[in-house]
Amino acid sequence: MAQPYQGQPGEEIDLEKVDVYRGGPDLVRKPDEYKIDPATGNVKCSHGVSLESDAGALARLEP
Repeated sequence: MAQPYQGQPGEEIDLEKVDVYRGGPDLVRKPDEYKIDPATGNVKCSHGVSLESDAGALARLEP
């Protein structure tokens, strides 16, 4: 099996080339999982929904 992709902080990845996974029971983001920059209206690069390129790493999030 191939090694999970190891991105760099702040890197934008091509989702057609890299599989990403999100833990939890659904894909709904919580209010504290992102912050909006009031000057631009964009999500701040320092905050956002957590994603993982290693599906096996999500086992720690299971109840």
